[in-house]
Amino acid sequence: MSFFLAPLLLTILASPLPGNPPGLERVEGGLEVEWQSRAGHTYSLQQSESLEEWETLPVVFEGDGDPIRFRLPPPWPMRFVRLRSSAVGDTDGDLLPDAWEWRTFGNLDAEAAADPDGDGRSNLREYRDETPPLDFYNGGEVLLSVHSAASVTLAPGAVAPDALHLGLRDPAGEPWAHAPVRFFTFSGEACFAHAGRRHAELTLLTDANGEIHPGCHDLRLCAPQRPGTLQRLLVQAGTSRHELELRIAAGDAPSPPRQLRRTENGDGSVTYSWQGSPEGVETILIEERNEKGAWETVLELPRAEWPAPDPATGRFAVTVTPHPNP
Repeated sequence: MSFFLAPLLLTILASPLPGNPPGLERVEGGLEVEWQSRAGHTYSLQQSESLEEWETLPVVFEGDGDPIRFRLPPPWPMRFVRLRSSAVGDTDGDLLPDAWEWRTFGNLDAEAAADPDGDGRSNLREYRDETPPLDFYNGGEVLLSVHSAASVTLAPGAVAPDALHLGLRDPAGEPWAHAPVRFFTFSGEACFAHAGRRHAELTLLTDANGEIHPGCHDLRLCAPQRPGTLQRLLVQAGTSRHELELRIAAGDAPSPPRQLRRTENGDGSVTYSWQGSPEGVETILIEERNEKGAWETVLELPRAEWPAPDPATGRFAVTVTPHPNP
């Protein structure tokens, strides 16, 4: 059954059909369609300019036995409008209730077999299990651990020499493999460097061990050209968040030593490495706690003896051979 009312051709493809044929009415600023609804029935509208491709309007109507009026969105060229109805709440017959699709996705274009959150569960299964189809973690607790430094100081415009390293585990303590982790700027203009580009926001997947590290994703912090500022960035996985702090050094002054690492070598020596060369400091002291809990100096390095930084990483490194016990 179809009716022509310029400038529209209204086609009724509804099962069961409304009690009376839908009608179109010109109103100020647009066109309205009206039909008599049936209690317990669900309705949706589609439009097309060619009868070949149909666009479902992002709205769902629940019938209560009263007339339903809807103003069609502009623009209003010559087009076809199709009214669909269902006694089981699924006007497009995709096994997903229209009301659930509209509430979840904001449209009726979801496919039952699709998996938009990549958790291995189809939309249909998510609906039947009452789990969120747009949440990889399905509301579960995420244990997010960031192993790299939470606070970094960089010169204006610099890229951090060390890549971010973090891990995800489920509540049972098992690695959460191939899970999405979102990185984004919380305040300021700092960003992330990844795959040769800078990003204010991006999402990466953990590896098979539930980690993001330089071996799978070389992700680094990038400082904006704003000296003397404090920037904050966030790492988010599900409901778990971790804040990263980025301080921009004033002017072009070198940043202070940070990220001190201690590496024991096979020959008994120990290598201490750090990032950053302080301005105006003449001596660097490195201390460690001994077995009695007291601090003792293990390295005293005058400026004249500072090593050159590694050209690839910018890190300084000094190797110390412990004196044998008498």
